[in-house]
Amino acid sequence: MSNFPFRPKDGLYLKDDFVTNDAVGDATVGELDWEIVTIGNASTLAYLVTTNTVPGRYGILRITTAATADGDGEAVRLDEDNIVLNENRMYCSASIRIPDIAGNVLAGNDFRFGLQDSVTATEPTVGAWVFSDAGVISLQVDSADHGDESVAALQPVGNRTLTSGTTAVLGTWHDYEFTVFGPANAQGGPSNALLYVDGIQAGALNGVIDLDDDEEMEFGFTHYQNSGGADSLEFDIDYIDLLIQRGAY
Repeated sequence: MSNFPFRPKDGLYLKDDFVTNDAVGDATVGELDWEIVTIGNASTLAYLVTTNTVPGRYGILRITTAATADGDGEAVRLDEDNIVLNENRMYCSASIRIPDIAGNVLAGNDFRFGLQDSVTATEPTVGAWVFSDAGVISLQVDSADHGDESVAALQPVGNRTLTSGTTAVLGTWHDYEFTVFGPANAQGGPSNALLYVDGIQAGALNGVIDLDDDEEMEFGFTHYQNSGGADSLEFDIDYIDLLIQRGAY
């Protein structure tokens, strides 16, 4: 697991704990003033009142999809196409829960977070991200020019916080982290990636990533319903961060 440096000379470091003013809207939500891009019909975004009720979690953003049509949701991102990756190590993590409240289920309750180039429910063409498909967790690293790689989460027997080592638990906070790093592949981008869930390594892509060092993506997260119907589904995020080291991997 990683120890993040925090100074600009060490690299790009972005984080959001969602402890900020009470405005929840486009270019106001969170510490980073995220852009909100609606997919289909708009979700509802709101801060949970957590002080003295959820110790250690004092900033939680809840996104609730519209109960209108399959695919409704939101892409929440920073500046478009402003990040490319080389062999220098990148870390990204988030703490996420699918809340166990009336009407909420894992089925069709999908999210992504990390680096991506999509503001729809469609899989990004370029990026590196954690994907939850109805609670089933995977790490995806895609290149527009050189192919896609993915690995499904599988925590080792005897050390599992996911159901069967693969699937998020409804109502449970899970801490997801992934890292991509060199040596450089033939395109100048990273060649390796590791996935961790709750501090446990759950997947690896070793020597197979083919991201190009000029493929553009942006930092963010996406939540949408994919149930084949018109459901109101909820997603909670406690924090998200990104570090791209300035030096070699």
